[in-house]
Amino acid sequence: MKKNLFLTSFVLLAAVFAFGQTEKHSFMVGGTGTYSSTMEGSIHNTVIDFSPRIGYFALNNLAVGINLALNKTVDDGNSFSTTLYCPFVRYYFLSSANNNIKLFGNANAFLGKEDEGVGSSNLTGFGAALGANYFFTKNVCFETSFGYSSTHAQIESVKDNTFGFNFGFQIFLFKDKK
Repeated sequence: MKKNLFLTSFVLLAAVFAFGQTEKHSFMVGGTGTYSSTMEGSIHNTVIDFSPRIGYFALNNLAVGINLALNKTVDDGNSFSTTLYCPFVRYYFLSSANNNIKLFGNANAFLGKEDEGVGSSNLTGFGAALGANYFFTKNVCFETSFGYSSTHAQIESVKDNTFGFNFGFQIFLFKDKK
């Protein structure tokens, strides 16, 4: 019974995601997890983030969208939480011969807030990344990228520059049939 339920669910999901990838009027939904290492003066932080994302392909290979970056950091007994709203632009510029690997460039800006327990600070910044999607089905892919971000905390006038790797999954759907 469980085997039939699993098989039926898999077939239905495959049917729902029957269109896709990076054509005009398609959508991408997914997210990434991030591991990054940051130096703030002499303090070294290791951070893990979660960032759900939705994008719309306004043109072939060009997506615009937004992701929500959620972060919780504990460093030297201090706890921080951050929420960022990040509009982005992504361009897919190279595909493998069978279209299962696509390379992209991504740029974003962000605005949000960091809560340090004793106070909060408004954050602004920007980022850029280069990455690849590996499609293991026509519409579902594993994503990895390497990027840079610069963040400015307004209350303390602190600027952080971060390099890091991102890993996640994306689902591409709803290609317009025009």
